[in-house]
Amino acid sequence: MRVNRNESDCSKTTYTTEKEARDVVIKCKRSSSKNKIPRRVYYCKECRGFHVTSQKNVTSKRKFR
Repeated sequence: MRVNRNESDCSKTTYTTEKEARDVVIKCKRSSSKNKIPRRVYYCKECRGFHVTSQKNVTSKRKFR
């Protein structure tokens, strides 16, 4: 179930399950002609829900010495 932004601690669209968010990504990939479409799902600790993003997998930008 998609959570209303007013009910969430986060300003982004929040999905209660990972499967629901993945379904949105799949649907967008099939039907969108835009360049910027959701690519993946990630968990948000702030709102304890799932979001979709068009960014590739994020790797740590911190360099270890």
